Amino acid sequence: MEGKFELTGSGSKRGEPVENEIGRILKDSYPGQCFTQHKFIEELLKSHEEDDSSFTKEGIENLLPKNVTCLISGANHGPTMDKMLDFELGKEYDDDHNHPLYLQQATSDFIMYDDIKKHKGKLVIIDVKCHHQDSRPGNSKSGMKIAKMCRVRDNLEVYFVFVNLDKDGNVLKTEVLDLFKIDPKKLAQSYNPRQGQLQFSSDIKKFVGSRKDWAKKYLNSLKKTVKKKLNSARNKDIREIQILYDDSRLI
Repeated sequence: MEGKFELTGSGSKRGEPVENEIGRILKDSYPGQCFTQHKFIEELLKSHEEDDSSFTKEGIENLLPKNVTCLISGANHGPTMDKMLDFELGKEYDDDHNHPLYLQQATSDFIMYDDIKKHKGKLVIIDVKCHHQDSRPGNSKSGMKIAKMCRVRDNLEVYFVFVNLDKDGNVLKTEVLDLFKIDPKKLAQSYNPRQGQLQFSSDIKKFVGSRKDWAKKYLNSLKKTVKKKLNSARNKDIREIQILYDDSRLI
């Protein structure tokens, strides 16, 4: 990707023009298959209404493969179940921050899906990471969100789009990386227990191996890293990581 972007605001707000441009490119290239996360959930709910008039918690949970729904809904992932159950399907909503299913801390910037009616298809998550020369490293991701992805690794594709800008907003470099080809050990070791975030960049060493091996290495390394950098506020993470490891059938 080439171009120049106006750097305004702070934090994630500064990267919005880049995210919007990548979204435009994806939607033009894959019409009807690329959605923002909140719009994707809206389309899922609408397809469910067409298939079954009973709009229930169980019905929503069955829209995607087991445990994938929890990656894009609930605390710090996406809209709560109550918000989805109360969503007014007959209304038209703009695809912006005022959408009732929008969440700033959403798991993905964009979701790719071949056919919204084929509920059991593989989910493709795209996360845009924008970094400016005059700012601190902003390429972070929740360590626990990545841990949960290990559990549904065969039903999921996760890609990070790294866009580096100079201080004037000119694009210096764009790179796309597959999560499951990033060194899981190095990724886990970047975990910051205070924020619960991973810090990584596009130049991290690559991984070659199966997804099962990737998940095993990541969860093992994450547990060791959390213990080493233990912070009382994150003590519960160790227990959850072990639960995820056992539930992911990695033994």
